[in-house]
Amino acid sequence: MAMDNKFGKAMLAGSSTRQKIIAAATIIIFIVLIWQIIGMFRGDGGGTVSSSAPAPAAQPGQMSAAGPTAGGTAVPGGAGPAPVVSPAAAVPPGQLVQISPLARSDAEILKGQQEQQKNYLDSLNQLQLLKIKRDIAETNQAIAAARLATATADKSMSDLLTQPTAPQVPTGAYAARLAGTAIGQIPGTLPEGAMSQLPAKPAPPPEPSYVVVSVSMQFNRWSAVLGSQGKLYNVSTGDHLADGSVVRSINRNGVTLEKEGETKRISLIPSI
Repeated sequence: MAMDNKFGKAMLAGSSTRQKIIAAATIIIFIVLIWQIIGMFRGDGGGTVSSSAPAPAAQPGQMSAAGPTAGGTAVPGGAGPAPVVSPAAAVPPGQLVQISPLARSDAEILKGQQEQQKNYLDSLNQLQLLKIKRDIAETNQAIAAARLATATADKSMSDLLTQPTAPQVPTGAYAARLAGTAIGQIPGTLPEGAMSQLPAKPAPPPEPSYVVVSVSMQFNRWSAVLGSQGKLYNVSTGDHLADGSVVRSINRNGVTLEKEGETKRISLIPSI
């Protein structure tokens, strides 16, 4: 009977000890769960929890299974897998590169501004080129006018030097004509020998003469500037002039005119 009492007391002592251990383990598990929940609500959301929860205490009477690791060492069965750290948590927040959503639109605007600047520069260059061409044309026109004036002056001087003298009317020619009319001759007739003494009829005005002031080629077509009587004429092959002449050919040496089947070559005036 005494042995039964001792055995019963031993059983009660062992069961009370086991209940204490189970109660302590349960309290620890609840504390860990509450700690995890509080950490989830208090976290800033920028990273992940890198620390793993502590493993609950092993209950008495349970065997912990051991498994081999990659290095061959045994890991307690109660240990969980290694925590996974996200790439975002590995990089400090201060070193993250933030790409603005307006970066692409800013690049497109910059590209458009560069294209507009290029177009503006091209237009400015074309305007400068047109101004230079206009200055060249004005200079050529002034040179052509100067050449024409020089050619006209030379021709006037040549005509003045080569102009024939007026024929002299013999004395008594008019008296003889009056005498013939008085004696009943037909008016307007002269005695024999008096016709040779009268002045000859004035020659008809000379045909307009042309001088080649300048020649040029534009768009694979020759053109020339002709001068006559103080006027300038811009002509091309096939044009008709005021006196009926036709421009047959133009080259760098001069102009060829044709009138009534006759061909006339006019050379370019040498530079001043």
